[in-house]
Amino acid sequence: MKRTVLIIIVIMAAVITLCAKETKKVPSEAEVSWNRTEKGVSYAITFDREYKINRSAPFNFYLLDKDKKEITKVKWDAFAKENDLKYVFVSDKKESFAKYWFVACKYQNNEVVSCKTFSNTIEIK
Repeated sequence: MKRTVLIIIVIMAAVITLCAKETKKVPSEAEVSWNRTEKGVSYAITFDREYKINRSAPFNFYLLDKDKKEITKVKWDAFAKENDLKYVFVSDKKESFAKYWFVACKYQNNEVVSCKTFSNTIEIK
């Protein structure tokens, strides 16, 4: 009896562990990420294959100090194209926050099918 209970507990623990590892991140049409480098803070905007930045819509990307006051506004042209899906900008402004707002659109056969707005304020730790 004890052996059976022990086997059931071990199997349940294995199933719970497996389920926890199987949790996948939901894919996003666009994602903004950052990391510290020797040169400062590197920001990357990565798009899903079918999405691109909407150049007709406003692009707002602000670097903010610890009081969330604007240090500088970053223009889209400051982001360098790393590949077809990823654009990178490196800042040396010693910011504490980055705030962004932009529109990305889904294209099929070079025609806009839908658009989505992305906005957030991220803390740079």
